[in-house]
Amino acid sequence: NWPRNYAIIMLLLSTEIRNKELLDLKLKDVDFEYQEIQIWNGKGNKYRCVDCPEIALTAIKLYLQSGLRPAHLTEDDYLFGNCAKKGVFGKSAETGEWNRGSTEWLSALVRRHVKMVTGVEKVSTHDLRHVGARLDLHNGMRAEELQAKLGHSDLRTTQIYSGKLGTKRRRVTAAEVYKE
Repeated sequence: NWPRNYAIIMLLLSTEIRNKELLDLKLKDVDFEYQEIQIWNGKGNKYRCVDCPEIALTAIKLYLQSGLRPAHLTEDDYLFGNCAKKGVFGKSAETGEWNRGSTEWLSALVRRHVKMVTGVEKVSTHDLRHVGARLDLHNGMRAEELQAKLGHSDLRTTQIYSGKLGTKRRRVTAAEVYKE
């Protein structure tokens, strides 16, 4: 399952899409030529288009070539999923039908994969969203661009992702950050 798991981690980390947005992705939503992903039902059922870096697109291609996603599926089928009965994990649960993965399945997958690769425990999908957003900011992305990428309607929500609130050395309230 490595190619699938790697593709999921790369997408969550580099595009900062939400759990539901990743689970709702269909192959037709990924534009390899223009390096974009279309999010049709973001938070509040909003549409947005998100840049998808080459590393994530390459990971998706490796996943598609791996055979983990059944070859008979079309571009209208979910990009990520499994052939297990809902709420059941493991090979013994396979039904042969492709199902959209659940949030529980995605969370467990991310926790296991990140722990296996880094040794860090209890990393959530949302943690990857925060890390990706901080990387974007630290690499010079303007807050307004990040706001659009994350799908936030209020810039103050986006500012939480700057990392100023999360430093152990200096815990501050949101109100203090906004004054700066």
